[in-house]
Amino acid sequence: MLFRSPDLVPLALPPAAPIQFWITYTERVRRSPAGMVALDWLLSIFNSSDYPHFGDDFVHPDHVPPSKSQAPAPALSGVIPQLT
Repeated sequence: MLFRSPDLVPLALPPAAPIQFWITYTERVRRSPAGMVALDWLLSIFNSSDYPHFGDDFVHPDHVPPSKSQAPAPALSGVIPQLT
C-alpha cells in the first residue's frame, strides 16, 4: 500500500481544520503480544518522520520528497493469531 500513487493528482486546496487521532485500548490489549504488534503497526503508519503529511504542519503532497511519499506501509499480515 502506498500513501501516494503516481496516478493520483493532488488538488490545490487550502489546509482544512486539523484532525487529531487518539488510540484507546484496554490494559488487556497492552499486555497481549498480538495487541502490541497491532498498536506498534498503527503508530508506525502514522509516523510523521516517515510520512510528513501526518505531522503537525501541513505539507502539500507536491512538497513531500519522493523517497518519503513512496514508502510502503509496514505489513501487518501474519501477526494476528487465527481464532479457532
